[in-house]
Amino acid sequence: MPQEIALQTSKTPADLLGIAPVLHALEQIESGEYSESLYTIIGDNWSIAEDLVAKLASGGFKPALESQEAGQRPEDFLCRRLSTFSGGEVITLALLSALQDNPEFLLLDEPTNNLDASSKAELLARLDKLSCPALIVSHDRDLLAHVHEIAEIRSDRGISSLRFFEGNFESYRAIIDGEQRVARRRISEAKAEEKQQKRDRIETQEKLDRRSRNHKKAENNKVSSGMVAGLLKSSAQKSAGKLKSTQDSAESTAIAKAQAAETLLRDDQTIYLDLSATNLPTGRKVLELQKTSEALEELPESYVLQGSEHLLITGNNGAGKTTLMREIFTPGLKNLSTKGRPAPAYQVTYRIDSVGYLPQKIELKNNLTVLETVSEANHEASEQYLRDQLAKLLFRRDSVNAKVATLSGGERFRVALAQILLSNPAPQLLLLDEPTNNLDISSVDWLVGALANYQGSLVLISHDADFCSRVRIDQELAL
Repeated sequence: MPQEIALQTSKTPADLLGIAPVLHALEQIESGEYSESLYTIIGDNWSIAEDLVAKLASGGFKPALESQEAGQRPEDFLCRRLSTFSGGEVITLALLSALQDNPEFLLLDEPTNNLDASSKAELLARLDKLSCPALIVSHDRDLLAHVHEIAEIRSDRGISSLRFFEGNFESYRAIIDGEQRVARRRISEAKAEEKQQKRDRIETQEKLDRRSRNHKKAENNKVSSGMVAGLLKSSAQKSAGKLKSTQDSAESTAIAKAQAAETLLRDDQTIYLDLSATNLPTGRKVLELQKTSEALEELPESYVLQGSEHLLITGNNGAGKTTLMREIFTPGLKNLSTKGRPAPAYQVTYRIDSVGYLPQKIELKNNLTVLETVSEANHEASEQYLRDQLAKLLFRRDSVNAKVATLSGGERFRVALAQILLSNPAPQLLLLDEPTNNLDISSVDWLVGALANYQGSLVLISHDADFCSRVRIDQELAL
């Protein structure tokens, strides 16, 4: 199951399930066409539409259940565009499709992206019961807690490596944390030895300088004959050269030890960023929502966000979380189509002006560099200021000159968020829609660090329970 499956919005469930040709052949026969080739395509699958919709419904796929209850023709349901399903529903459908024929081996690329808590729990339960091996690409810690072995692909100083760890994410993390503690201790010891060798070198040089001065003084006083003086000078030079060579070697060895120890330490992802411009006074109204007539009766009539509060919007796939997020970003979302999706549960009655929005699908200009991308949102800032701020967000040295087109998914996310955080005016209300989707573990750590520096109000949609536990959540709105 490929990662980008949810983006293939022009396809249908029939395409995912691999039965589109069969349905087309059945439709042709139903319209009066008869040929041997049509019967060959259909084979024994005359009731495949009814059978598959029933199988999807029994598997807990909610849209299939709703289709049955509404009396919809199975063929019509299977020919719906994927754009009419939520992202999580598409992922669930693709998973059910991948599992329908009891495969001998399963390949899943980021399968939990866009899954709500219940859908993720269902997936994990299915994976736990698999009778075949599965190779899964994932950064989801909940999912990684269920695996038996982890293969880590890591790039360090331009060299990529693959390393295997027995056990789940907890075991992997324990090994890495232990190695990092040892690495930090070795660095500390090596640095201390390096400093000691530098002190010894200085003392050695001072000793040699004193000898040299004493020798010159002896020569000036003609303490010895010319031959004896020459021999003494030669002996002193050899002794000094040997002592200096020994000391230089010891210092070089200490420096090499420190450098070797530093290679064992993974990159420091600590963020030091001043975002005081995003600060909001306590009690300052940031956002006010009023329930619409389309909303569920049990939802609160209104909702107010104040000061630097953090709000988490939750709900099952298809509940309208992203629709509400778009409504908050662009109040009165009448111009955007919501066909096949629920109308916003709330309308905005008040919202501050300085807002930053990072949607699930990030769009950046591939021809620009990292620095140029950020500069577009803050024309008044000097290049040096932006370079300094990007360095604090871990875009250091020449990395700011990299073209967006060359960046990985995690790097593109970091650039997009950096553009928002460093914009002018700075966003005092930040909207993040499933920000950890497609992020590796180090990028999630980076995001947690960036949000720790953010002083404004935050509205967040996320199914990542581990991530939510690491950022401050003050209130929750369940749709």
